[in-house]
Amino acid sequence: MATVCNIGEICGTGNGNFPQPGDPDLNNTILSAQAGFGGIAVSWTYPATLAHAVAHTLLYRSSSSNFATAALIQTLAGGYYFDQNDVSIGTTYYYWIQMVSVNGTVGDVIGPASATMQPTVEQLIEILEGQINDSVLSQDLRTRIDRITDATSAISDEEQARLLGEAYFSQLMAGIADDLAAVDTLIYQASLERVTDNDAVVARVDYILARANDNAAAILEEQAVRAYEDGAIALDVKTIQASVADIDVSIQTFQLVQNTVEGMSAQYMVKTDVNGYVSGFGLWSDENHSDFIVHADNFAVGKPPKVGTDPTVPVVYPFIIGDVNGETVIALNAKTLIPDAHITNAMIEGTIQSDDYDFWTTGWGIHKDWLGTGSLAVFHNIYARGDIEASTIKTGILEAKHIKGGAITKVYNNEKTGMAIGAGGEVLAFTLWPVVPTGMLGNAICMLHFQGAAGGAATNVGVKVVRVKSTGVRTTLHTNAISVASGFTAGSASSFSDSSIAPGTRYEIYLTDTWSTGSISAGRVGANMMLSLM
Repeated sequence: MATVCNIGEICGTGNGNFPQPGDPDLNNTILSAQAGFGGIAVSWTYPATLAHAVAHTLLYRSSSSNFATAALIQTLAGGYYFDQNDVSIGTTYYYWIQMVSVNGTVGDVIGPASATMQPTVEQLIEILEGQINDSVLSQDLRTRIDRITDATSAISDEEQARLLGEAYFSQLMAGIADDLAAVDTLIYQASLERVTDNDAVVARVDYILARANDNAAAILEEQAVRAYEDGAIALDVKTIQASVADIDVSIQTFQLVQNTVEGMSAQYMVKTDVNGYVSGFGLWSDENHSDFIVHADNFAVGKPPKVGTDPTVPVVYPFIIGDVNGETVIALNAKTLIPDAHITNAMIEGTIQSDDYDFWTTGWGIHKDWLGTGSLAVFHNIYARGDIEASTIKTGILEAKHIKGGAITKVYNNEKTGMAIGAGGEVLAFTLWPVVPTGMLGNAICMLHFQGAAGGAATNVGVKVVRVKSTGVRTTLHTNAISVASGFTAGSASSFSDSSIAPGTRYEIYLTDTWSTGSISAGRVGANMMLSLM
C-alpha cells in the first residue's frame, strides 16, 4: 500500500541538510590561525558570491588535531575571533569552522588550522624578569662587596674552593691579617703554586693598604689559574675600597672564564658598592646563551663629541632609561624604526599615521589636534567588527544584513531619479537628508538637493513640500524657486525645517517647471516623492 503524504507534512527519510536556493558556497573559505601575545587570532574568508547569505559561523577548538575531540566555543558573525580567554601558554590549539546560511544550511567542517599560544605582554615581561633575576650575573650584581681593609679576600672561601679546589687566596692573606693593627701602611705580594696528580694551580695576591685611626683605603687584586682533569679556569678580581669607621665605598671588577666538564662560560662584571647601594653592569655567556645586565638609575646612549667640540656643549642622548620623580621611563629622542611593536597602553601627543597616509587619498591618520579644530581620525577604508556608537553617521551607501526593529525612528533620507522637468533639462535626482537633527523625535532641519542633467541648460524648478500626518492633516511646510544647473552645484538646494515631526508622518515633495513659488497648479509637474517617518 502506498504511503500518502499530505500537504504540510514532512515525508521521506528526513529534512536533511541540503543547499537551498540563495545559499552561498559554504565550503569556499580559507581558515587560518596565528599566535599573538596573549591569544590566537583565528580568521576565515567569506564565499566569493552571496557572502551576505552567511548567517553565522560555528567555531570549534581542541588541543588535539582530531575533530572528534573539539568543542564548540563560539557562534560568530564576521570572519575573525581572537581566542584569549582560557587557553594555556605553550599549548598548540586546533580550530575548525562551519558556516551556516540564512536558510539554515550548515556547511562542511573546515580545518584544522593551528597555532601555539603565546604569553601576554605582561606575562612575557614577568617571565623575562624571572629568568634575569634567577641568573648568576644578576645575583652577583646584587651582592655587596666584602670588606678588604682588614686583609681578607674579596672572594668567599666557598667560592674559592669551588673554582680552585681550596681557599688559596685566604691562605695567602692569612700571614698579614694579624699584623695589620701595628701598621699604618702596607705593600704585600704573595703567590703560590700547587701541583698534584692532574691538578695544577697558581694563585697570586697584590695588596696595598693605608690606615689612619679608623679610616683605611686598600687595593687588592687576586689572580688564579687552574688546569685539572675536568677542565681549566682563569680568575682575576680587583677591588678598591675606602672605609671610614663602619662605612665602605668600593669598586670591583670581576673576570672569570671556565671550560670544564660542567660547561663553558665567561663572565665580566663591574660593580660599585656605596654603603650598601650596589650598582653595576655585567656580561655573562655560555655556548648557547648570554646576558648583559645594567643596574643603574639612569642609562643613556649618545654619540661622543667630535674633536675640537666645546666640552660645555651638552651631548644629545637619543636613548635614555631614567628615573623621573621615582618612576622609570624610557626616552627615545630620535627617529625610531620598529618592525613589530606590541604596546599595552600608549599616549600620542601629536599624530599617529600609516606610512602611506595622505589626508585626501590613502592610508589612515589619527590627529590629536587637526589645524586647531580638535581631534580627528581619518581612515580611507574601515572594516569594523562589533559595535559602532556615534551621534551622526554620514554615508553614501549603507549596507546591512539586519536592522533591529525600532532602531530607525525617523526616515530623513530618500531619493527620486529621472524626473523630467521643463525643457531646459532633466532633474536627475533629488535627496532629502538631515543637516542638523536635534532630537530623535520632534524636530529636524532638512535640505533638498537637486542634480541637473549633465550638459543641459539650467532648469527653473518650483519646489513644494507638504507634510501629511497619520491623522490625515496636510500642511504646506515649504515652497521655493531654484535654478537647477547642469550637474550638482551648491545653489541647487532648498532647505526647510519641521518642528512637529512624529511617527507616521510623511512628506510629499512636488516639482514644477513654473518659476512662481505660490502655486504648482500650472506647468508640467514631475512625479511627487513621499518620505515616511517610521
